[in-house]
Amino acid sequence: MANEETLRTIDTHNPITQVELPSHFHETPSNLQLHSNVNNTNHQFDEDIHKLVATLRTDVDTGICGDHADLCRRREEFGSNTCLEDSTNYPPQDTEHGGFIQLVHDVVKDTNIILLFCCSILSFALSIKRNGLQEGLHDGAFLFLAILIIISFSFIKNLFNQMIQKSTRRSNDGVDVVRKGRLQKIASSEVVVGDIVVLKSGDYVPAEGFLLHGDSLNLDDDFSLPKIHVGVKVLQGGGKLLVTAVGKNTEISKMMKSMSLNHNEESKLEIVAEKLNSKVEKILLCITLIVLVVQVFRCFVFENGCDGNKDPDPKGVKNTVEELMHETAKLMKKQDRRLNGLVSVLCMLVFSIREGLPLGIFMSMLCAAKRLHSTGLAKVRTLSASAAIGFVSTVCVDGIKDLMFKNFEMADLWVGLDKISEEVNLREVVDVKIYDVLLEAIGMSVSSSKEDHALALWAQRILGLDTVKLRQNCTILYNERFDPQNNDLRGVCLMKCESDDGEIGASMHWRGTPEIILPMCSYYYDQQGAKKTLDRDARIEFKRIIDEAGESPKLIAFAHEQLVIQDEEHHQPTQKEHQSKSKKHGLTLIGIVNLKNPYLLELKEAIRACQKSGVRVMLVTNESIEMAKFMAENSGILRQEGDADKAVIEACDIQNMPNDDKIREINTIANTSPSDKLQIVQCLRQRGELVAVTGRSSRDSPSLKEADVGLLLGDSGSKIANENSDIIVLQTNFSSISSLILYGRCVHENIQKYIQLELTLKLSAFSITTISSLFFTQNPLPPFQLLFVILIMDTFGPVALAMTSPSSPSSSSTFPLLTTKSMWRNIIVQVIYQTLIFLTLRLKGFGFVSSLDPNLMIFNFFVLSQVSVLINAKEIMKKKKNVKMETWKGTEGWFFVLVGVLVFLLLEVIEIGTHVARKQNPVPTKWCVTVALAAMSLPIGYAAKCCSWFKCN
Repeated sequence: MANEETLRTIDTHNPITQVELPSHFHETPSNLQLHSNVNNTNHQFDEDIHKLVATLRTDVDTGICGDHADLCRRREEFGSNTCLEDSTNYPPQDTEHGGFIQLVHDVVKDTNIILLFCCSILSFALSIKRNGLQEGLHDGAFLFLAILIIISFSFIKNLFNQMIQKSTRRSNDGVDVVRKGRLQKIASSEVVVGDIVVLKSGDYVPAEGFLLHGDSLNLDDDFSLPKIHVGVKVLQGGGKLLVTAVGKNTEISKMMKSMSLNHNEESKLEIVAEKLNSKVEKILLCITLIVLVVQVFRCFVFENGCDGNKDPDPKGVKNTVEELMHETAKLMKKQDRRLNGLVSVLCMLVFSIREGLPLGIFMSMLCAAKRLHSTGLAKVRTLSASAAIGFVSTVCVDGIKDLMFKNFEMADLWVGLDKISEEVNLREVVDVKIYDVLLEAIGMSVSSSKEDHALALWAQRILGLDTVKLRQNCTILYNERFDPQNNDLRGVCLMKCESDDGEIGASMHWRGTPEIILPMCSYYYDQQGAKKTLDRDARIEFKRIIDEAGESPKLIAFAHEQLVIQDEEHHQPTQKEHQSKSKKHGLTLIGIVNLKNPYLLELKEAIRACQKSGVRVMLVTNESIEMAKFMAENSGILRQEGDADKAVIEACDIQNMPNDDKIREINTIANTSPSDKLQIVQCLRQRGELVAVTGRSSRDSPSLKEADVGLLLGDSGSKIANENSDIIVLQTNFSSISSLILYGRCVHENIQKYIQLELTLKLSAFSITTISSLFFTQNPLPPFQLLFVILIMDTFGPVALAMTSPSSPSSSSTFPLLTTKSMWRNIIVQVIYQTLIFLTLRLKGFGFVSSLDPNLMIFNFFVLSQVSVLINAKEIMKKKKNVKMETWKGTEGWFFVLVGVLVFLLLEVIEIGTHVARKQNPVPTKWCVTVALAAMSLPIGYAAKCCSWFKCN
């Protein structure tokens, strides 16, 4: 059965646990209550366990029967453990698609696809009218094939992602159970209620239950002992577990089910990017549709604009490689079908915007995640979290684990001339009488001041002070101040029962600063309880101790004197006689306490930096409200002392608050359970806030899953918590979280740079193609060559920009748009410049470039201009200092290396396009002109950034 060591670790905050028993197993009342309070006796716990074991028809030593009928009955009554994977990954995901029906449904809902179909139909009709039926059918087949690829690509991508998710699901590890008195190894999915699971080092708890016996057992989550939750890892030792809940009936699974049903797996960054995609697509499609409608009226109604420029393909079956290659080259060379070329380019642009922009964002976040891991700061499990962390508005942390709180760092204690070492049991090193006297001195002299509040908390957690019990055993006869003008010195006269035989004693305790108390003392106690004379040497040593402690306003000395009981009948000393005596020397020094701030300065600076940048740090802890207030004040979460009344509440108070006022001005919530923490996260998200939550154990899994960004502190935590987190913080301190927030904003800025590059490329290509279709006979941007250019820029562009040092990120915690006014300024300027150069070369190019095809020069200029746009995109705005972070150390050189690779690939595209089209290569002079025109984008972009009237974001 459960041993004493196990029972002593039972958590005092854990509520009464109820195990609901179906009718088949009723041998006691339907709800058997196991009291998990530390005040319960071992006998009471053993008795409750015996009742539960009997009710579940199992045995501590031999386990369940385990035959087929018994297992089936238990699974029928209590549920199966095979749904453990699903139970820890709520809300349920739509993993089954309806194949072709689902594809059609998506197409019908997508307005942009419908617009693209309309454009293709109009282009198809115009192609038949102008080029004949056979040629029109060929062109129409090409367009509709491109549309089919566009609408099916997302469908195929989703199926591929589902295959990856299934392949990475948690393995069904084996566990040891006792059945029929024999140790058996079974799959975790086969565990049933009533099983006796044998735990050993390295095991993950397969189900929920109670610890029966622990042999030096050390868990990564022992908060609720003797109850153990599913997914907890055994770090050391072993033990036996009585299974009481499996699968979806576990406490964690029930909390998972209470998560928001509309919890979207897509991050807000992905949602904003998708909206941006849709808007840009609609603009391009609507412009194209207007152009096509005008051309249809010209061709079919007014019959001007149908020039009948036919170029039919040769008839016959193409059965050789040479003929196929010839037809492919011929298709690439065809540039006289203006409107067909417009729709072809439109298909390329829609596809590249729809899939290229997410690809570029994915590449940016992938580079960011790799860099975070390489620096040892964090491991990113959800790529979008690397950017989303930068724009959280609230970070929910725990004051003990997350803020690295340690009880012994709350104060230093000197008894005699010796300092009590840290993390030492005071009872083991200090005489019992001195220990009791020190508890009296602290417990009976505390007031409601902030200093006394900290002193009482330290005494409770380190010395084991029980103020209720102390006040029951002692009576305060009167309080006294030596000097009414001096608040640093006060005394209290106590009468107490000295022994079990009823002997009554009285003492006078004094407390104050050492400078006041020491002159009043003639003796002091050492750790062994010996009373020594406070001579000159001892006073010098005490002065040294005071000097070492510094000029701390929280240095408190305690002294006392034994009083003679004058009134035998009422056992009360005479106050008047004592007052005259107390002004003389003769007190005995008990000890000196130096209250400290348990938090490091860098922690408070990190919290202050978050608050300055608009991020609220919220303390969510299971500690008492007094302790929560102490942690919040000392860590800097409570910035003003007056905030405590309205900013510190208990979890139970949230239910009574109006919906509009919930959590609006609250910074600290005490006495929270895991379900309370989940509710707090849901409430914050309902108010539109972006929430990051820290966690370490399996009980934090629902909150980690529900939050916008779940931060798992440490990579050795619970497996379920790991699976439900977004970022694993390797350096487990709050300073790392502060660095992650800054890093996330820098990552977001790099994504903005890529979006600026992407939109400049697509809008320039569209404007040039549209003008060519309306006013000229040839399109200078062939669809196939343009597709290769887009592919290269979408692949290498975001990687190169991810290597640039970010500018100072915005201090706003509001999640920004992916495009700003400054970005649109840069985009519009570059699009206008490229369009003007295109018109100049097209209108004046025949005389300027002599025998060289102006369309080839325009294409070369367009391609090389994207390199200048990439370099310009390094900065969205001027006059911003670069952020110096270790994560970007030594990356600037890689940017120019990638730019060189990108230039080489683009030149290859130009060369291949020239040979396929059988056009003359530009002479060096013309190359110089093209490069110069493309390079002019750099000073033009710089000038645009310097325009003060265009700088507002």
